[in-house]
Amino acid sequence: KGRGELHPMREVLEYPYSKIGEKYFPVVPVVISFGNKEFPLEALIDAGATISIFKAEIAELLDIDLEKCRRIVLRGIGGTITAYVQRVILKIGGKEIDTEVTFSKELDVKINLLGREGLFDNFEVCYNDKEKKVKLAGY
Repeated sequence: KGRGELHPMREVLEYPYSKIGEKYFPVVPVVISFGNKEFPLEALIDAGATISIFKAEIAELLDIDLEKCRRIVLRGIGGTITAYVQRVILKIGGKEIDTEVTFSKELDVKINLLGREGLFDNFEVCYNDKEKKVKLAGY
């Protein structure tokens, strides 16, 4: 195998970038579940984020009580936000990922963010900005 090639036997998911404002971004469909509730949504793959960050409204839809979750402060290029940690199941393609994510009332972007934890250890992620698509190859 040459460098950068995806293994042919793995499930490879390919998604076109989504236009947000005037630019295109690697956004993928995800189903987030907790207990017996699940919710389909879209999330931007953010290779610069360690942990995934979802809007607080998603926690409400899943009946997650944020006051009972561990509170942390996330620091990024835009400053700091308060977030609440909860273990959930993320379904991407045919794969279910049991991982910790965060929810925040202070998320000031229009879309949820998929961080490295849970995603990059389950998928090889290949961005193609020229063709505006992202490929996820399951491990």
